[in-house]
Amino acid sequence: MMFDTFSPITPPSEAAPNAVLASAQTVLRAQAATIAHITDLYDTDPEVQQQFAKGIQYLHNAVVGGNKVVLTGMGKSHKIACKLSATMNSLGMHATPLHPTEALHGDLGIVKPGDVVVMITASGNTPELKQLLPHLDATLLTLTCEPNSSLGHLSHAVFACPVPDSHKEKNIYGMAAPTTSTTACLVVGDSICIALCESLQLDKAERNRTFGRNHPGGVIGEAFKNELPPVQSVCSYSTSSHNEMLLLRTTSGNQWVVVDNTWLVPTRNILGLIDAGFTDQMETQIRLEELEKVDQSRLAGVPPGQRVVVVKEDEIVGVYER
Repeated sequence: MMFDTFSPITPPSEAAPNAVLASAQTVLRAQAATIAHITDLYDTDPEVQQQFAKGIQYLHNAVVGGNKVVLTGMGKSHKIACKLSATMNSLGMHATPLHPTEALHGDLGIVKPGDVVVMITASGNTPELKQLLPHLDATLLTLTCEPNSSLGHLSHAVFACPVPDSHKEKNIYGMAAPTTSTTACLVVGDSICIALCESLQLDKAERNRTFGRNHPGGVIGEAFKNELPPVQSVCSYSTSSHNEMLLLRTTSGNQWVVVDNTWLVPTRNILGLIDAGFTDQMETQIRLEELEKVDQSRLAGVPPGQRVVVVKEDEIVGVYER
């Protein structure tokens, strides 16, 4: 039999604008309330705070030791693991996602001694993670909405992201479609990424440079290209002191040294210059008079490819290169 037209068995319900907006507002309010609840816990609950700090310390030690963060989870949690892994890598921390099922079929080799494994599980009882657990010889952390779950108790530390009963999906929509639980895991996961990054690099400008180097594409990459590079540090030294140890101490931690108020020398060349006869080698270095002096408040006007001496109230405070 041929049919020229088709009709649904059940007529579609009317998508009245007010009803659609009411549904959206319900979701948004539930998400916002969940985040507010978690924020309040991290403000007031000593156990939640202690566990978070402990977990960050484990991650910090792993990264400082040259190891990586492995993030794993099933379903939506695996997608969160992929997102958090990407965020960590963009911030300069080595991280990788690992699917629990694939791990049991060979990908377990990703986990190396010294790595930290972060298990992401809303329920804290994901069967695939439990099956993986005996095969993991690593520090185990759990990011979960149920801190007192079986996986939570088996972890070295727990990143808690509990969702109030009133805002669990089943009680809002009548179905357990992940929304508030995934949001809870994601926002705490993002908090982990930023807290870990800041614990590893205290300098905000250096954190920004690392992110810019790792994100050269798109609008973010273009914006970073337009940012001014940092002023390079400089110190001063007089050859009349005839003290090589003083020279080495003076230049330590600086990128340039001004010698006898006449020469500008990159500190990376200091040892070679000392071996070759420091004073005799000055004629091969940069003369200060050859470089333009620019007040530090006007560096934005320095053209690309130019090196200048940065001054503040006529005192040399650095070297700048576009």
